[in-house]
Formats: sequence, C-alpha cells, structure tokens
Amino acid sequence: MRLLFTCRPAIGHFEPLAPLARVAEARGHVVAFASGEPITTRARSAGFRSESAGLSIDESIAARMRSGIVYTELKETRSVAFGRWFPGIEAPAILADLDRICADFHPDIMVHELSEFAAPVAASSAGIPWVTVGYGPLLRPEFAVSAGQTAAPMWRERGLAMPPWGGLYRHLYVDPCPPAMQIAAVSELPAVVGIRPAGAPRTILPSVPRVPGRVYVTFGTLWNSGPAAVDRLRRTVAGAAEAASEVVVTVGNDTNPAILGPQPRHVSVRRFVPQDELLPTCSGLVCHGGAGTLIAGLRWGVPALLLPQRADQFYNAECAGGARIALVLQPEEANCMSIAEAVRDLLADVALAARVAAAGAELMGMPDASEVLDRIERLASS
Repeated sequence: MRLLFTCRPAIGHFEPLAPLARVAEARGHVVAFASGEPITTRARSAGFRSESAGLSIDESIAARMRSGIVYTELKETRSVAFGRWFPGIEAPAILADLDRICADFHPDIMVHELSEFAAPVAASSAGIPWVTVGYGPLLRPEFAVSAGQTAAPMWRERGLAMPPWGGLYRHLYVDPCPPAMQIAAVSELPAVVGIRPAGAPRTILPSVPRVPGRVYVTFGTLWNSGPAAVDRLRRTVAGAAEAASEVVVTVGNDTNPAILGPQPRHVSVRRFVPQDELLPTCSGLVCHGGAGTLIAGLRWGVPALLLPQRADQFYNAECAGGARIALVLQPEEANCMSIAEAVRDLLADVALAARVAAAGAELMGMPDASEVLDRIERLASS
C-alpha cells in the first residue's frame, strides 16, 4: 500500500501523523509526506520520503498578513484560522503540488491532519479515499461549516461535489481525544476510531515513583518567546514556586534558560526534557493547554492547571475544564497569587486526581497506531 500524508507546515500538525506513518513503514508500506518547510525537512530527518508542497510556514504567515487577517490580536483565533487562513490561503497553494505528487507517487490513500483542506480535494480527484486525523477535541461544527464554505471553490473548479465540512471526516476520522473531554458532535461523523498516544501502554505504569509536590511548567515550543510570553512565564513560575516543593520548567530548545533570571533552589529551568520521562514523576502540570501537552498529562494521570494563550488552547481548556479534569485560569485571572492558589488546589484535590486518572484510563483504552492502521488498510483495500 502507498500512503501519502499531508499537513500544515507546522510541527504540531506533523506530529499526530508520524506514529501512523512509522507503523505503516514497519509493515512494509510505502510512505511519503507532502508539506512546506519546516515540515519537509522534519519529515525527511525522521526518515520519511518528503515532498515539498504548498507554502512554508513563513510564506503562509506573510500571505495571511497580506490578506488583512490580524491573527495575533484575536483571543478566539480558530474561527479565522479555519474560516479563512487554512482553507483559503494554504489549501489552494498546496493543491497543485498534491496533484503533481499523486501523479508521481500513485497513493492508494491519503492521510491528512484536520487543518489541511487540500488533501480531500486531491484525493477525490484521484479517486481514492482519505483519512482525517485530529489533534484534540473535535473541531466545532460551525467552524467546519465555515471552512467548507471557504474551500468550496477548489471543489467547484474541478466539477466535484463537495462533501460536508470541506471533506473533513468523509471516510474515517482518527480521534486522539479522550471521551471525557470530547464534544457530542463526534457522534455525527460517518466513521470514527480513537487513537492513544504513540508508545503508550494499556495501563498507566510510571517507570519511577511520583514525587509529591513536583510540578512541571511548560508553555510548549511555540508560545514561549517574545517579551510578553517571557513575562507570563516568569509570573507562572513564580506562582508555581510559591506552592510546589519542586518546579521543573522547560523553555524550548531555542530559548536560553537564563531568560527567566535567577530562581530559587527548588526551581530547575531547562531547555527540553522528554515529557514521557518527566511527567510520570510529577504531581502537577501547569501549561498553556496545547493538545499535545494536555493529552500527555492525562496519559500519565497528572492533574493540570491550564493557562490558555492562543490558537486551540482556549477551546482545549473549555473542554477539559467543562469535564472537570483540569483547572483553568483565563489570561485576565492569571497572576502570581492566583496561580499559586490554583497550584495548591491542584496538588490537594483528591477528587480532581481521581477524575484525571479515569480520563487517562479511557485514553489508554483507545486503539494504538497499529490498530488504527488496520482500519486504514481495510479502507484502502475496499
């Protein structure tokens, strides 16, 4: 079988696809990725065949700015991202390249992440099925409808009938979200298969004992640069340090840990620590609410305090907070004192810990990448 994977030119959109691609290659299937930089290089360095397609992330941002989308000043960015940016700017740019790659690669099936809207058009043109892979709770239905309206010209120009939601979910949706924080609309999709984190066991078995009072603080790799972000991280670390017996902070490989200034002895600031090594030892997690970090915390049963900032983080925080499996502080609420108080609650709330453990057990009970690939193989062969 030949599988073509496509994604937006951003690391967080590549990572949900990589486990499926690795399993496919291990089974002897032929795999290729199509995206812009830095994903072209990232996929190649991960050992995959990688084709340049569409805009690089820098070109995409420049095109978005030329279009008049003032993205960074918005709190709720998803309505604009899915309404105009992803289907209206990025998708048309990658579509012609996908046609070229399909003609050369001859895929049996395409696998695209939720934000890449050209793959359904290219796959439909090629007469092959496609699979949509999510990276958090299901996209709000109204945003999917808006994305479909923006993507419609690509379908019309080819004389194709567009499925609902711009082609999202048409044949199979791969859902990484634990049921506890998923929205009800997922039940309306034609076919859904869950997927647990790559390499995760069926049960939560930390390799080392959990350290009482140890808290991990991270704002991921994208939302931790710039004066405002650094000030926010300093405030967060100070609040966590007031409440926790030990604080481990990561600032990303491109950021100097010294940027946070002198810290108390019980605060350790590092560039990067593998989350699956650190989280099993932690009693609490303080983060921005990115889907990857949030789900990693649930995987290891670590209660989280979410401090959303941009992109999908407010939505993730809404879903997790509504399910009572995380504490949430909105930007206007987050100061050193409120963060310290929330971290104390995080470490002391036995009921919260039990709900998080239950959500983690749900997550670990979901199919692994190998089982999901079984479904993809059957779809391609049918």
